[in-house]
Amino acid sequence: MLNISEAEKKALKGRGIIMTNDGEHFVARVVSSNGVFSNAQLRALTDAAEKYGDGRIAMTTRLTVEIQGVSYENVEPLVA
Repeated sequence: MLNISEAEKKALKGRGIIMTNDGEHFVARVVSSNGVFSNAQLRALTDAAEKYGDGRIAMTTRLTVEIQGVSYENVEPLVA
C-alpha cells in the first residue's frame, strides 16, 4: 500500500489522477474535445500508456479516456 496523505490523494484527484482500489496505482484522466481525438493525439496517448502506465487505456462514459496502471513515481513525468 502506497503511503501518501489524504490531502495529497485529494490534490491528485483534483488534477485527474485517481488512486485505484489496489492502493498502489493511479488512472490518469485525459479530457477530450467532445470525445474526438486526432491520430497524433491517440498515438501520444498510447505512447504515454506504454511508457508511464501498464499499457491500457479505458474509455469513460463522459467521453474521456483514462491511462491505466500509473505508478506514483510516474505521475509527474506523465503529466509533464
